[in-house]
Amino acid sequence: MSSSPSEAEYLSRLLRAAAVIKDLESRLAALERKKTEPIAIIGLGCRFPGGADDPERYWQLLEAGVDAVSEAPPERFQRDPSPPGSDQEAPPWGAFLKDVDRFDAHFFGISPREAAKLDPQQRLLLEVAWEALEHAGIAADRLAGTRTGVFVGITTSDYQLLSASAAPEEQDAYVATGNGHCFPPGRLSYFLGLEGPSLAVDTACSSSLVAVHLACQSLRSGESSLALAGGVNVILSRWVTWLLTKLQALSPDGRSRAFDARANGFVRGEGCGLVVLKRLSDALSDGDRILSVIRGSAVNQDGRSSGFTAPSLRAQQAMLRQALESAGVSPADVGYVETHGTGTSLGDPIEVEALAGVLGEPRSDGSVCALGAVKTNLGHLEAAAGIAGLVKAVLALQRGVIPANQHFTTLNPRIDLSGTPFVIPTRNLPWARGDRPRIAGVSAFGLSGTNAHVVLEEAPRPPAAAAAGEERPLVLLPLSARSPQALSDLAQAYLCDLAGAPREGAARLRDIAYTAAVRRSHHEHRAALVARSREELAASLRAFVAGEPRAGVAQGRASQAARTRLVFVFSGQGSQWIGMGRELLGDEPVFRAALEACDALVRQHAGFSLLDELTSAEASARLDRTDVAQLAIFGVQVALSALLASKGVTPDAVIGHSVGEVAAAHVAGVLSLEEAVRLVAIRGRLIERGARARGGRHGVRRAACRGGRPRARGSRGQALRRGDQRPRIRGAVGRGARARGARGAPLAAGRGLPAPGRRVRVPRPLHGAVRERPRRRDRPDRAAARGVAVLQRGHGGAARRRGARRGVLGAERAAAGAVRPRGRGRDRGPAPRVPGGGPAPGAVWQPGAVPRRGGGRGQRRPDAAPGQGRALVPDAVDRGAVRLRLRGRLPAAVPGGWSRRFPADLSLAAPALLALLCARAARRPAVGVHGRRRRRRRAGGRRVAGRRGRRAGRGGGPRRRGGGARRGRRGVARSAARAAPRSAGRGGGGRRAGRRGRGAAPARGGRDPRGLPAARARDGFADGGEPAPRALGAHRPAGAVDARVRLPHRAGDRALRARRPAPRRARSAR
Repeated sequence: MSSSPSEAEYLSRLLRAAAVIKDLESRLAALERKKTEPIAIIGLGCRFPGGADDPERYWQLLEAGVDAVSEAPPERFQRDPSPPGSDQEAPPWGAFLKDVDRFDAHFFGISPREAAKLDPQQRLLLEVAWEALEHAGIAADRLAGTRTGVFVGITTSDYQLLSASAAPEEQDAYVATGNGHCFPPGRLSYFLGLEGPSLAVDTACSSSLVAVHLACQSLRSGESSLALAGGVNVILSRWVTWLLTKLQALSPDGRSRAFDARANGFVRGEGCGLVVLKRLSDALSDGDRILSVIRGSAVNQDGRSSGFTAPSLRAQQAMLRQALESAGVSPADVGYVETHGTGTSLGDPIEVEALAGVLGEPRSDGSVCALGAVKTNLGHLEAAAGIAGLVKAVLALQRGVIPANQHFTTLNPRIDLSGTPFVIPTRNLPWARGDRPRIAGVSAFGLSGTNAHVVLEEAPRPPAAAAAGEERPLVLLPLSARSPQALSDLAQAYLCDLAGAPREGAARLRDIAYTAAVRRSHHEHRAALVARSREELAASLRAFVAGEPRAGVAQGRASQAARTRLVFVFSGQGSQWIGMGRELLGDEPVFRAALEACDALVRQHAGFSLLDELTSAEASARLDRTDVAQLAIFGVQVALSALLASKGVTPDAVIGHSVGEVAAAHVAGVLSLEEAVRLVAIRGRLIERGARARGGRHGVRRAACRGGRPRARGSRGQALRRGDQRPRIRGAVGRGARARGARGAPLAAGRGLPAPGRRVRVPRPLHGAVRERPRRRDRPDRAAARGVAVLQRGHGGAARRRGARRGVLGAERAAAGAVRPRGRGRDRGPAPRVPGGGPAPGAVWQPGAVPRRGGGRGQRRPDAAPGQGRALVPDAVDRGAVRLRLRGRLPAAVPGGWSRRFPADLSLAAPALLALLCARAARRPAVGVHGRRRRRRRAGGRRVAGRRGRRAGRGGGPRRRGGGARRGRRGVARSAARAAPRSAGRGGGGRRAGRRGRGAAPARGGRDPRGLPAARARDGFADGGEPAPRALGAHRPAGAVDARVRLPHRAGDRALRARRPAPRRARSAR
């Protein structure tokens, strides 16, 4: 029974409503996921008492059960402004840092005068932040301008008390900026050039953990892309100690005994700790080393409790439940809690009771939950207490061991652990990993009533491929520092890490070398060490520290004033050779991985294995075939770029010729790997099937053709002018063609050259005028239609607005900021040049000899010649070479890896790129140019001979007697298809007109004003015997400048005429 119309309409509305609901649900789920997105900890930095100046030494202190508490150093309180008698009441105990008064002001660009007024907490924060970024594998000098947030917990201001007690003549403006809680995070952001939020957090003892919570929120909201969070505390006065004594919070015997029956208070300590945070998804995509994951966090306040400074049971339980809910973690999954554990008779029992109320349910699997307290090792670091516990928990998750609490013998009688899974470790407790990741919690409670809790999860396991693999035969370890002594200290640090047998989970040698090369800032004083093993590298480091000469060790000093810029040059066909890349395939995993990625795409689009072709025997090698050679050259160049990047060598610009243009575009990020492989495959296949004559190229010196372009007789060629003054003749040399200078003697193609020449190893002409008409099944428009569909717009965004510039691959930079295709037909027209006539690929390698923007077409700029030392401005796309600026630094991985960033000042229309390459490969006159000046066209297709046309030989005029494009009698071209081009130099009435104004017939291969060969234009076909493509304009990216193919069909001619104003009737020239 059919439904009535009303029922059908009702059902349709229900379906639409269901679709809307489903869409809203997906959006809501996405927002919820973003709200609770895990945060990765990718770097640690710390300065804690007991010599724990880095995470590794901190773990050694915890594992060994060291108590870092001692009496205060005698010099610490020499200028103490505390009240008289406070030294008698305050206990002398504390956990102190060494050399807290020392600071490398020069490294941070701070004058000695300002450094003297700088709070040591600011100094310590700067140093630890730099070390944390190095631990994360992030070059600190590359963060300028990024949305990196700084969140610092800081409470005390002892140095401000010392400064206030100084004599008036010692006070200056630096006292103001050197003290105060707002300045430490602000100075760090200023020094690194960070543009994210920068906050000082003061919630007393929970300050640093609250700072971590705020940093996670900033990352989840997108306010920050990276964050530094932690806390700092330095004790310079007895004032706060004396006040805490009044509160009966300090231990008189200098021992923190958390949860013990003898607990009588805590001991003050000082230190600094920072973590580097990033969204987990970003850390995974960037290849960062993930140390742990923050699944969730919570912050609340005691509100009205039993006392202002007394902890609240209800508030602590609410905070724990909120943190577990935000993390999506069950209470039974938590295996370790780093407690606040102050060792007070009131605080410890309340904290354990709160934990028991949330996590204390017995567990069916019999697992336990350990309660740790780092204050038994370091004392109470106050504003840095929470970050000290967080770093300890991260290290415990990494190593699967929970360190023992110190000074615990008897459980506090007010604490009841019966019926709970809680244990207090008195020895290092192994932490087995079950079928789920290990989970830990960290708590911190402020004296003001602000509480914080963070839920941690162990880091995801790295892929098996990244964890396994053999070491490279040779590794290069680069070291750098700001001074020779700092360089020696850095080498000593590496030596300590490499000495002895490698422990389980230790970094591989190649990962150490990669991180030093790619993910550290490089300073003035440098050293480089080459080794094959850890033992050999340790021996080289030992010799370097001792100042002994050793093979494989080099030392030098680099100038920081002028940074050398690097350009990668990608060659065209003819550079291939049998056996290329074989050793690298066997020795370099990065090179092999890049080639394997290319090989998979080559199999898909070309039907053969690139790896098989590169590793095949000489007898069966097919590298002489264009379709194989071009893909092999492309693959090897892309793999070499990846290999160099893994060693820290990345380009500021790239430049390419022929198939190297495509490789350069891929390395710059313009084309994806699949787009580039498909483009090269189609181009190589067209050339291999479509060329009718085998030939080559000869290079001749400019002396042979000074004053004009060389050309080949019988097979007209074209010279490519290069910056090193060596033009290159195009043409089918194998057919016996001869080259002739425009004003010179004939040049033999194979012998008798007046200057040294070299035959380029190419089996057939690739860019010259000699090509076979493509077979019907290989029509370029069909091949282009197959390839254009897969191309997308470049990944870097729109180009900046600037004036038009001629471009490589027939591209033109338009004023609107995009790039449109531009064809030259049969590879004719003006010889390719670099910007402003400057040096071409061969000269770019010379320092300073690089092209500048500017200069008209066909002009030479004296300041662009080699040796002028002009600044590199590789932001134009120029005919004969691609120059693309690589903005920013390439993010990298530990272990080695890299990603690409396409510059924001260039965007290539990739579909037009492919269409043009295909057109060039098969003699297609690809695209017309839509300029501002257009010659008027009559309705009958006859073109008016304007002033510019007369000079170009396209019609007669008063200055050139008679002569048209064909007969020249009335000065008006009889047919647009028969108008001779300017470059032919034979049109009647032109600059080189024949006698009495008679114009000769167009030269062989001439074109009409539409860019079509004269011999074929009147038939309505492009050169090659097939109609020109219609659909290329439909594939251009959104926002690209209009660049449509001028259709030679009659319908296309009508469409063009319809868009143009009606011309005025031309007067004949006599």
